[in-house]
Amino acid sequence: MTERDTAGGGTPQPAQKKHRTALRVLAVLLAVLFAALAGTGGYLIWYYTLDPAVRTLEWVKGMVREHYYWAIDEETLEGATLDRLFGWNGEEALLDQYSDYYTAEELQARENSQAGSQSGIGISFLLSPDGVQVYRVAGNSPAEESGLAAGMYLLAYGMSAAETEPFELNGFDAFLSKRADGEEFVLLADDEPSGEGEVYTVRKAAYRQNYVFYADSEYAYRFTGERADQLTRAATNFDFLPDDVAYIRLDSFTGDAAEQFEGMLEVFEERGRTGLVLDLRNNGGGRVDILTEIAAFLCKDAAGSFPVLTVEYKDGKEEIYRAPKSAYSDYFTDQTEIAVLANCNTASASEALAGAMLDYGTIGYEDVYLAEIGSVARTYGKGIMQTTYTNILTGEGVKLTTAVIRWPVSGNCIHGRGILPADGAVALPCDGYLDGGNAMFRAAVAAHFG
Repeated sequence: MTERDTAGGGTPQPAQKKHRTALRVLAVLLAVLFAALAGTGGYLIWYYTLDPAVRTLEWVKGMVREHYYWAIDEETLEGATLDRLFGWNGEEALLDQYSDYYTAEELQARENSQAGSQSGIGISFLLSPDGVQVYRVAGNSPAEESGLAAGMYLLAYGMSAAETEPFELNGFDAFLSKRADGEEFVLLADDEPSGEGEVYTVRKAAYRQNYVFYADSEYAYRFTGERADQLTRAATNFDFLPDDVAYIRLDSFTGDAAEQFEGMLEVFEERGRTGLVLDLRNNGGGRVDILTEIAAFLCKDAAGSFPVLTVEYKDGKEEIYRAPKSAYSDYFTDQTEIAVLANCNTASASEALAGAMLDYGTIGYEDVYLAEIGSVARTYGKGIMQTTYTNILTGEGVKLTTAVIRWPVSGNCIHGRGILPADGAVALPCDGYLDGGNAMFRAAVAAHFG
């Protein structure tokens, strides 16, 4: 049978000629494929003859050349070591402070953490002139379960209340590293640095973190359980909130934060609240995909699938990150009042969320309340994005700054500047990152809701 192509009125071709043409095409393709495989094989042979440290260095340099936002002179890059690239061992870094290298084990642990899976006790620390304070207690962690809270001074640690040592970070790290998962020990903590201390029984464990907290004048809620998806009553309500106002704190754009945030909005609706205090203080950011999901609920004048931020790469290419859909009206009305709390640790995705809310008319600058700590009243000022790349041959990874972030409507970039009182934001005195006694929080509520 003769196969004919009649499209366009072309002349029919004999089957034998077409067969020979197909064979020639196949031969060319096989030759190209063989050359590619030979090249790849040659590269792999060369690659695996290198010392592992040299392999890592060459791979990192390749990623920097291809993806790093700012150009580095080739001669400088070629002669650089990992110490020089990342500023290790006293070297001055060629890359910015947000770029980093991860071993395969470190990268896996980071990915687990970004997904919300944590391991440990769930405390971060703040060194103050009076001693070591609890900076943050991770939601749904063993530390939260024990009753420890942000702002407490850590006085001592040990296997029992009868045998403790004065709290010192290096000593405690060494002590904690020797504890097995599930093994209980005690921490002595107090609201005052000179207090006698109360005993808190803590253990190391794997846990799923909760990143979102709700409170109003009567009730407070958090998520607990193996998957951090069980809505649970908490003790910390705020009786100074007006009856129609709720408070939601968002700690990070990580793990299940988007689902947890929507869950707290459902509580907000069920509780009949119409005003909201959104607390982004000490929120250093997180993943862009989670930012876009949360922004869907908080951008008043947006519609459909809308831009949340635009990123610009070094070659001038732009990429728009969109919310999946507009969901503001699912929980809020045109009369809803929202106040945002921020401080100098409000960074990156948190600033991008505030920018989207400003660009889409949810809030004005006058609705942003900045903690004035010392003489500083601003958000952090991080308007650049990092991307993490994985070496598929080794499992190691490198995080590099790859783009500038711009707000979705105005195109504003706040890198190196932040949101400031000069923009119209309201500065309120605050005694530190932890806002002892909720003084700044109370002042913002009084100013915004009367």
